[in-house]
Amino acid sequence: MVTEKEINAAKEQLKTATIACSDVGMQLANAKATLEIEKAKGFASGSIEGKNAELREAAARELLSDLYTNVDNLSVAYDKARLDLDLARIEDSRIGMLLRLQEAT
Repeated sequence: MVTEKEINAAKEQLKTATIACSDVGMQLANAKATLEIEKAKGFASGSIEGKNAELREAAARELLSDLYTNVDNLSVAYDKARLDLDLARIEDSRIGMLLRLQEAT
C-alpha cells in the first residue's frame, strides 16, 4: 500500500534532484564560458600560442589548468546530478504506478 509519506518523499526527491541538476548545469555553463573567455584573452595577448590548433590547445591547458580542472570536475558532477535526477524520476514513476494499481484493486 502506497502511503502519503512515500508519495511526498518521491516528490521531494524529484524536486531536490531537479534543482541540484539545474544548479550544477548552470555552474558548468559558467565555468565553460569563463574558460573560453580566458582562452580568447590568452590568444589575443599572445600568452597562448602555437603553430597549430593542437599546440595552442596544449598551451591553453597548461596556462589555464585550474579552469580546465574546474570544468572537468563540474562535468563529472553534472553527470552524477543527471543520474540522480533520472533515478528520482524512476522512483516517482514507480510510486505513481503503485498508486494506480492500488486504486484499481
